[in-house]
Amino acid sequence: MMKYELTSKSIELGDGTKIYQIRALRDFGDVKVGDLGGFIQSRDNLNASGDAWISGDARVSGNAHIFGDASISGDAWIYGNARISGDAHIFGDAYIFGDACISGNASISGDASISGNASISGNAWIYENARISGDARISGDARISGNAWVSGDAWIYENARISGNARISGDDWEKSPLQIIGTKWEVNMKTKKILKIGCQEHDLKYWRDNFDTIAEKYTEDQAVKDEYRMYIELACKLYL
Repeated sequence: MMKYELTSKSIELGDGTKIYQIRALRDFGDVKVGDLGGFIQSRDNLNASGDAWISGDARVSGNAHIFGDASISGDAWIYGNARISGDAHIFGDAYIFGDACISGNASISGDASISGNASISGNAWIYENARISGDARISGDARISGNAWVSGDAWIYENARISGNARISGDDWEKSPLQIIGTKWEVNMKTKKILKIGCQEHDLKYWRDNFDTIAEKYTEDQAVKDEYRMYIELACKLYL
């Protein structure tokens, strides 16, 4: 038995596309038969099996596909070729588009935007005004918030915390494979081996082996030390 149907209630998007409200035809997960959901363009947008559901005023259109046990709610909008799976939870005013892929227990909320070929997995949480684009990868228990932007080939993982106005990019491999700005000290890979943090410039192995000694000269704040150790680990993971 199908788990939902398209109702006659529709919304016309700016490009003339119509999306239709859905209604549950049976109980599954936290959904009860008769519950009204969000809006989709076609049955291809929401899998007929699993507990995946779209609720509130959330919208899914284009070739976007929601499956597994994923939950889309609030005013979230998923479109393009985006894929949402696993136990991922998208809510608030979040936008997911392009070829973005959200999986695992990842959560996207607030005014966050995920686009391009970006991949969000694990227990990662993207919220507030954070922007993830390009081929960026966010995984583990990473948290990206504030006005932070992560783009290019950047990879944020494990327990990383990126917030404020931080900018992390891996776009220009010839000039700078990795740039992080908007932080206490800017991080800039001068080449694929030489990393500059603030006024200090060393090769990656030197940073990795001597970071604690260097950091002691500039700050006693353990949170700052942990943040920059994460950046060094990220650079080493990508380029060593």
